[in-house]
Amino acid sequence: MSRPNPRILMSLLIFFILILCPMPGTSRSSPNPSVSNLPFGFPLPEGPYDPAVPTPETVLGFPFGKRPITPEEAFIYARTLADHTTRVQLEVSGTSWEGRPLFRLWVTAPSNLARLSDFKKAWHDLAYPDSGTAPSTDHLPVLAWFAYSIHGNEHSSTEAALTLAYVLAASRNTEIKQNLDRVVLVIEPVQNPDGRARFVQHVRQFFGHNPDPSPFAIEHREFWPGGRYNHYLFDLNRDWLFQTQRETRARLTAFTRTPPQVFVDFHEMGGNESYYFAPPSEPVLRAIPDFVKKYWNVFGRENARAFDRHGWPYFIREVFDIFYPGYGDSFPSLQGAVGMTFEQASPRGVALEREDGTLLTLNDAIEHHFTTGFTTWKTTAEHRLELLDHFMRFRRSQTSARPLPYSAWVIPGDVDPFLRQTLIARLKRLQTTYVILDQTLTLHVRSIRKPQKTPFRSRPFPSGTILIPVRQPTALFLTIWFANNVPVDPHFIEEATERRKQGENPGFYDITAWSLPLAWNIPFYVAREIPETHEQRRTISTSNDAAPEAGSYAY
Repeated sequence: MSRPNPRILMSLLIFFILILCPMPGTSRSSPNPSVSNLPFGFPLPEGPYDPAVPTPETVLGFPFGKRPITPEEAFIYARTLADHTTRVQLEVSGTSWEGRPLFRLWVTAPSNLARLSDFKKAWHDLAYPDSGTAPSTDHLPVLAWFAYSIHGNEHSSTEAALTLAYVLAASRNTEIKQNLDRVVLVIEPVQNPDGRARFVQHVRQFFGHNPDPSPFAIEHREFWPGGRYNHYLFDLNRDWLFQTQRETRARLTAFTRTPPQVFVDFHEMGGNESYYFAPPSEPVLRAIPDFVKKYWNVFGRENARAFDRHGWPYFIREVFDIFYPGYGDSFPSLQGAVGMTFEQASPRGVALEREDGTLLTLNDAIEHHFTTGFTTWKTTAEHRLELLDHFMRFRRSQTSARPLPYSAWVIPGDVDPFLRQTLIARLKRLQTTYVILDQTLTLHVRSIRKPQKTPFRSRPFPSGTILIPVRQPTALFLTIWFANNVPVDPHFIEEATERRKQGENPGFYDITAWSLPLAWNIPFYVAREIPETHEQRRTISTSNDAAPEAGSYAY
């Protein structure tokens, strides 16, 4: 029998020493002992964390990232968080077409939740200056709204939303507790529950014991119609203007009741991309307020620093424009909020092998979305007073006695009654001031379809005519929505024209036309001036405001 080789024995001894006794300064669980090691698939911000606040695994039986969660599981965990902490309040605003709850979480310090009704009134008074005395912002929290998964198959953001809710609910970190005093955060984890349910069903149906990272695996390739759209196959992120879907109507009713100062819409994009956050690319609506553009850069720099610390790739000003006013970033921006879109590369399941050979996992996507959400929340807290002040000054500027090319929009009372009633419903939902004439009134008007230099002409308008005064807090948004033409920066048009000649993408991300008067083909006028009594009147005549009769089959 041969004797063992001493060199082999020494090598084995060194190997076992290295395995059993890590080098000083290293850890087998986490490189930073102050970072939470809770079961979330990635390190959370510095703790400690309240053990009484349940983690997803204790509620759902599996951790986030193991598989995409259903809308029902998201609601169960959200409700459990609200039941186990005084920092979270659950609100249900309605149901989807298929009966799933449309819900959001109010997350803030317990003392703020105790005064939430007072704060809601204060935010409303900030947004609508004619509603009462201007509130003091000295001790008023800033209101931020983070909305997730408006496209049902852009799934990682829902888990990121609930991870953020957990951290803010359970953290005992001093800085986080201080920021909870400064910010009231609305978290809407699932904007499109029906589409998400369709997507998650597909992934789970074809999901094996282990995820198949091949981009050609069936778990990554949804059947028609996929999970992007809602029950009626509407893209809810294009529905902010015309409000055709009940999910949109529920969100807008809540939004306009207490408009936020910061709004972020979390999305996913192609799996071979990286991460996008503001500032957006050209073309940008010229009407977007300058302070919104300023804060795109403020939030963008902070998110860039957070990604740089991890060494994660990202981009800005490249793909996503903010020209169409009906997105989840442009619509809030025209209301005075800092509206932003964040986009994460999608694993479209649990794990995806990308073209460069790297592996993108659901945990990766959750962590990236969580990081921008947490960073944006923290940055909002740091700029609380300035964000509130800018919002208040912007809303008041829309009602000021500034020179205007016209004083009101006019829709004659003899237009199609169904379209007229539909418009009234949207104006109410947007908290828009309007007046319905109860007698004939002669006005000097110009059709919006005529050039701006066309002279105003006198004509009578019958009872039932709708007058929408320009001087009101939502004037900027209404001006863009009702416009016959919205100008684009000439330099961008030159570049876009040249790209089209070369057969390239001209640079517009998506929709470039949206005028309500043209879309509905209804007569729309601008009035040079209207009697002050009509401009100031807030009571709405109901004599011509009846809803159309219910149709048994169709109109």
